[in-house]
Amino acid sequence: MVGLGSISTPMCTTSPLPSKPNPRNNFPGKLSHPLLGFHKVHSLSLSTHFSPQKNKLTQTHFTLKASSGTADYTEEPATKVKFRTSLSVPDCSTSLSLLGTGYREKVFAIIGVKVYAAGLYVNPSILSKLDAWKGRSAAQIQDDMPLFKSFFEDPMEKSLQIVLVRDVDGKTFWDALDEAISPRIKAPTPVDESALSTFRGIFQGRPLNK
Repeated sequence: MVGLGSISTPMCTTSPLPSKPNPRNNFPGKLSHPLLGFHKVHSLSLSTHFSPQKNKLTQTHFTLKASSGTADYTEEPATKVKFRTSLSVPDCSTSLSLLGTGYREKVFAIIGVKVYAAGLYVNPSILSKLDAWKGRSAAQIQDDMPLFKSFFEDPMEKSLQIVLVRDVDGKTFWDALDEAISPRIKAPTPVDESALSTFRGIFQGRPLNK
């Protein structure tokens, strides 16, 4: 799965990164699911703690809100960012379907600042494998690792689209991504190192504007 900023062209990947046993998911909570058909609360928790510093932390929350939108777009409720329900990505075998949306919030002292909204897109074939979780609430599925394994480890294509809702410099953004990505690569190969270096180069020395 590849993370995409609003400054870059979507790409497609089918090769999951090797990870440590029982990895901790460093992606924001508040993930809502327009396609899973949950009863009312469309939320999953992926706990996150990017770059903890004094008086700064990232909180994971749950919201009792579903995404709203039209047949073509779904709106992430906290940031009001709209995501297409279907996304055509180069080199993918088919258009990807929006599985859910979420956002990241950074807390400075007691003030929460939303940083970005994200939409997770997957090959439509993955959706049928999630039927067992239909109708369950966020509280029931938030610590259900088989659910995360069902789509994170599936070999079919996935894409993560990130849309900034505030300006941030590229290095700061990359440092947060790197803290989430690097620990999951159990034994980096030269190919892994090269891919990370290329990915890092996208963000270095440039401002990322919302």
